[in-house]
Amino acid sequence: MRLQCFSDCTLIDSTGTRLIGPGEVISLPMHDAVKVMCLAHERFKILSPTPLLPGVAVCWSLEDRVQGPGIVMLVEGSAPARMLLVEHDGQLHRIAEQSVGDIDPWPAIDGKLEEQLQFILSEGLESEKVQEITEWVCTHFDEASLSGER
Repeated sequence: MRLQCFSDCTLIDSTGTRLIGPGEVISLPMHDAVKVMCLAHERFKILSPTPLLPGVAVCWSLEDRVQGPGIVMLVEGSAPARMLLVEHDGQLHRIAEQSVGDIDPWPAIDGKLEEQLQFILSEGLESEKVQEITEWVCTHFDEASLSGER
């Protein structure tokens, strides 16, 4: 995953300790990037991959004004002419994929991790549901398995 840093921070990973400044872009394996986002999601933004699927947050243009962010509830059709059902301020909006200006996948990942934690606590680490969620996250957010998704 590629992450962009918003403020000064220190990153400790398998390669050692790195100082990262605002605007700097780093590439990390998916599992390391998810750890970073879990600990400091307010300091980073996921630049890629950013698949357009239910649970992600989007901002979109409407009459030359930026709207959102809202959470994608449903994706209909096929790229590049998909239609999205987005919840924003308690209302549902139907928007075209072409009007999407920014995609934040963190809400979808965070929601799946919360769901996975509940299954771990109730059914154990070997639960089929835990494995399904792990596969879902890897399928949609592991760049090694993606090829040019938005």
